[in-house]
Amino acid sequence: MTTASSKKSDTNRQKIIAAAFDLFYHQGFNQTSFSDIAEAADFPRGNFYYYFKSKDELLKEVVQYQVERIKQMIEVWDRASSDPAERLLFLAKMMEESRDDVVRYGCPLGTLTAELGKTQLGLQQEAVHMFDVLIDWVSARLNELGYADQSRILAMHVIARIQGVTTMASAYSDSAFMDYEIDNIRAELTRLANRDQ
Repeated sequence: MTTASSKKSDTNRQKIIAAAFDLFYHQGFNQTSFSDIAEAADFPRGNFYYYFKSKDELLKEVVQYQVERIKQMIEVWDRASSDPAERLLFLAKMMEESRDDVVRYGCPLGTLTAELGKTQLGLQQEAVHMFDVLIDWVSARLNELGYADQSRILAMHVIARIQGVTTMASAYSDSAFMDYEIDNIRAELTRLANRDQ
């Protein structure tokens, strides 16, 4: 049976995790302190350690939080269409919807994994799970389109292409470049769907 105190505890945890995700994305994992997170979550810093003993522990929860958000996004896509070709085009739509944030801060998945890869390889392996969810989904759609053994490598290519675009658009703060490349990625996904390589 769920008690009022356990509900409050879950709510507090989720507030902390959501605030940490935003801060890790906007200012970086290593540049974010517990004090920053407590302030953003409007939560007393003294109570923070009741929920999380370390930033590493919190990062694992943040990764899981983002994995669940990606899964929810994919579920929306899958409900919107049963056609694997149409489903793939939601990747371009995702880029359009996140364009302003991406131009300012980069991709939330790519920036975090790149930062952790420099100094915290163990934590980077945790963060890579965020990519796995997307790559597995794209691979499954490509498999439905008949790519079979090529599906995984082509899925990695698509996600790598998106990562390259977001990195360059952010580096140059260039929305026009981002728009141009979204159109190109949409065209590439259409070619893949039509098996016109």
